[in-house]
Formats: sequence, C-alpha cells, structure tokens
Amino acid sequence: MWGSVRARDAERHLDAALVDLEEEIARTDSDSAEYDYMRGRLVAVRDAERAVSRITAQGESVLAGLGEAHDVLHEAFPV
Repeated sequence: MWGSVRARDAERHLDAALVDLEEEIARTDSDSAEYDYMRGRLVAVRDAERAVSRITAQGESVLAGLGEAHDVLHEAFPV
C-alpha cells in the first residue's frame, strides 16, 4: 500500500513538472539557446513518468500474484 501511495506522489510531482515545463517552453522563443535544453528536459520527465507508471503496474502485478499464491497455499494446507 505505501509503495503505491509513494508512486502516486511521484506521478503527481512528475505531472506538475510537465505542466511547469510546458508553460516555460511556451514562453520561450524557439530560437533561444535554452529552448532545446528545455525540450530535452520535457522528454526526460515524460520518460520518467512512463517508467514510474510501468514500475507501479509491475509491482501491483507481483503483489496480485503473491496474493494468489497465498490463497493456493491456504487451499493446499488448510489451517
């Protein structure tokens, strides 16, 4: 549970960073030296957001598998 809460916090922070970067990029002249750097940061934050989402989904899948294994063990060895 705590892991999913932290993952949601990370996703919220990344979402906020994306909004901030998109606004900053919109205000920046495309001929500016900083423009390409900021676009690169935007791509990196999007990649991080996807990675957090993917890792969260994988973690939830592992947890579900452990729950199923737990149930099967109780069926095989009733208490």
